[in-house]
This record gives sequence, structure tokens and C-alpha cells, in this order.
Amino acid sequence: MRSAQGSPKPDGSKRPLGIPTVLDRVIQQAVAQALGPLFEVGFSEHSHGYRPGRSAHQAVAVMEESWKEGRRHAVECDLKSFFDTVNHDRLMGALREKVRCRKTLGLIQRFLTAGVELPDGTREATPQGVPQGGPLSPLLANIALDPLDKELESRGHKFARYADDFIVMVKSANAAKRVMASLIRYCEGQLQLVVNRAKSRAAPLKSCRFLSYQLNNRAKLAWMDKARHRFKERIKEITSRNRGHNGHGSRLESSALRAEGPSLIGTALYNAMAAIAARKNSRSHPAWTEARSQSRTQGGVGPGS
Repeated sequence: MRSAQGSPKPDGSKRPLGIPTVLDRVIQQAVAQALGPLFEVGFSEHSHGYRPGRSAHQAVAVMEESWKEGRRHAVECDLKSFFDTVNHDRLMGALREKVRCRKTLGLIQRFLTAGVELPDGTREATPQGVPQGGPLSPLLANIALDPLDKELESRGHKFARYADDFIVMVKSANAAKRVMASLIRYCEGQLQLVVNRAKSRAAPLKSCRFLSYQLNNRAKLAWMDKARHRFKERIKEITSRNRGHNGHGSRLESSALRAEGPSLIGTALYNAMAAIAARKNSRSHPAWTEARSQSRTQGGVGPGS
């Protein structure tokens, strides 16, 4: 397995990835397909990440539902470097509860401890963590965090989790503070994970962000201002009118759109639901992107120029 830098985070850092070899990828996919149904039936209905028939949109919809139920406060919780800090002993223990094949368990153990080959050719051990980038990793992540889901359910909380991102909705500021403190104790004590205190907080629900969504003034889902701004700035960069001054602008722009088009389209489609739900103006959703593109081809001045 080799190490690689993945897509950038909002703070500018890169997500570390563990890219399996072709053979490892095929084997991991086979293991994931065999074990997935075994664990899927027991997963929480509040878990939405990397599961069949579930999506991030379903996860963020819980924010709007909670507001209607009178839950006006929440706990945003961020697990620091989750994929790098999963405890192998706890994870293997959870796997043994349902997997009886010793060879399969041994194979997974070897995947976890195989180490990674760094770009400079040196090898780095992996005594803990789940390599982010392999077909088996999402399933292992959900297995590792399933005890957290069950704990929150046992306390009767309204919450949503998508991989290592989760939010808990409550009815008062004091309740949010209590839940925040108990979550830190449980995650760090029982699960041996680290809560990122700089990114975790108890706050009014309308001020909370979850998977690039937030509630607007009318308590409707809306695309986060920062996320929308980053998306629009990237569109502007690709469709910059300055590209045409050297005679090669159209060619450069077309190349950039071909390279980044799928990612931009995916981002636009992901956030279209929030734009529609919140009835934002046309500059807040993919229609703005189309208008920007048309203004380039027609030589006019597009929105936001």
C-alpha cells in the first residue's frame, strides 16, 4: 500500500490516503461485499455514510426535522484524524462478534498492519488506524463507530452521523453542554478516539454546520456561505476572461473544464437540494454556474462579475 495526499480540506491541508495495490483492492472489495450484508442489518438508522440506500442529504435533513420538533441546540463533534487513530484491537473485537472465519479475520488484520510506502520509498508502520482510500475502509469505519451510534440511541438522542462527522440535536443550551461533555468522555475513554475540541462545540442549531449545510433564518437547509464561495471562486478561476488574452484562452479553459468538470458538477448537484429547499436566489445554486458559462461564450458580463 502506498501513501498519497488526497483532496484538500477547507483549511488547506490534504487528506492522507492509503492507496492499495491493484491486487489488494480486488481482495478488499471482495471482503467488503461478503461482510457488508453481515453488518449492515445491525447498523443504526442514524448512520448515513457509505451505506446502500442512504446519503448525505438524508443526514442533513435531520437538522430541519429537529428544528420542527423544538430542538434548537446541537453538538457538533469532530473526531481528530479518525481514520488514523482507530484502535485495531477494538475493531478486530467487533469483527470477531460476527465473522467466524479465521482466515478472513487474519487477512483484515494484515491489511490494517501492512504499513504504507511513502513517496520517498521508505516504509511506515501502521499500528493503528484504517487506511483511507481502500474499498474496505468505509465498512471498517462504520463498524468502529457503531458503538457510538448505539450509545447515542440508548440515551434517546436525535442525531445523524456520516462517517466520522456527526451532530446531536437537543432542546436546550444546558443539555447541549452536558451532551458535549459526555461525548468527549465516551469517545476518548471507551472508543479511544480523540475529539477535536477546536472543531467541536455546543451551540444554537442555526449556527451549526454539518456536511456543508446549515439552517438559514427560516430554518431551511442552505449551502454554507464558505462552501458556496469556494465553489464560485473555482468557477471564476476556470472561466477567467484573462485566459483569452494570449490567444489560447479557450483551449486552456476547455482543458480545465474537462479535468475538473466532474468534480464541479458533483459539488453543484450535491448542493442543489439545499439551494432549492432554502429557496435561495439564483446565485446560490448551479444556475449561477450555467449563467457564468453562457456569459463567457456570449462575451457578456455574467452574474457576480
